[in-house]
Amino acid sequence: MTLDDAQALDAADHLAACRGHFQLPPDIVYLDGNSLGALPVATAGRVAELIERQWGKDLIASWNKHGWIEAPQRIAAKLAPLIGAKPNELLIADSKPAISRPTSILPRAWSGCAPTSA
Repeated sequence: MTLDDAQALDAADHLAACRGHFQLPPDIVYLDGNSLGALPVATAGRVAELIERQWGKDLIASWNKHGWIEAPQRIAAKLAPLIGAKPNELLIADSKPAISRPTSILPRAWSGCAPTSA
């Protein structure tokens, strides 16, 4: 295959326009499949909006106002077909155990938030 052949294939590639959806330096061919991949252009703004407005301004109201509470069902409905399940047969969830830790064993990073003892 010659360089001209490769350039002709690139020019005819119907996925070539997708490159513009990602933040990539123009001289990089990025084929790493074992990472997060290239940053989608829309992601940075979406994450900033989520953090600054939804979390920062709307606080706990975001659970209902922005649909956070329904996120496990929405995500599950999209993933269910991958495992042969119906949208309402799968639930995606996370849990954080409630552990009471004495302030004396809190990590250093949290020490500024821990109550001080007299």
